Amino acid sequence: GKYERRIHQLSGGERQRVALARSLVMEPAVLLLDEPLGALDERLRLEMQAELIELRRRTGGTFILVTHSQEEAITMSDRIVLMRAGGIEQVGTPQELFASPSTEFAARFMGVENILRGTVVDVGEGSARIRVGATVLAGRPVGDGAALRAGAPAFAAFRAEHLRPGAEAGVNAFGGAARPGLY
Repeated sequence: GKYERRIHQLSGGERQRVALARSLVMEPAVLLLDEPLGALDERLRLEMQAELIELRRRTGGTFILVTHSQEEAITMSDRIVLMRAGGIEQVGTPQELFASPSTEFAARFMGVENILRGTVVDVGEGSARIRVGATVLAGRPVGDGAALRAGAPAFAAFRAEHLRPGAEAGVNAFGGAARPGLY
């Protein structure tokens, strides 16, 4: 019957569940999951995400999830350690990384669509301005802002929902206005 099949006869989702069950039977304090959903189709991936979240809640253990998927990282994590080339790029909650990515790489990973490179014009208390072409963008520095000095390269990052059509001429006016984070 159903329980007498060999491993090669199981579907990808069934194999994932068996591997997870084998790991959990030992009641580990920490469980490393290396791309556990990578080989699954969309429907099964969503089911397994829900199962893993519930298992973590029920067992109270720590799950370390290795993934290249922004959606998986945000959906399944309490804390994200974003890595690049073997180094830590940024650490924080999914909300912190979404709202305030501290580097261009982090911004792109978190789905920021609009990233403009420019040069720092000036830095004030909790604000900075950068020049991008003929436009000056003002915003709040993200992170410690230590790299923001007049003349230094910087970038502005903002999401489409931060745009406001019909802005008047002046700072942040380039056919719309933005509330960018400056890096």
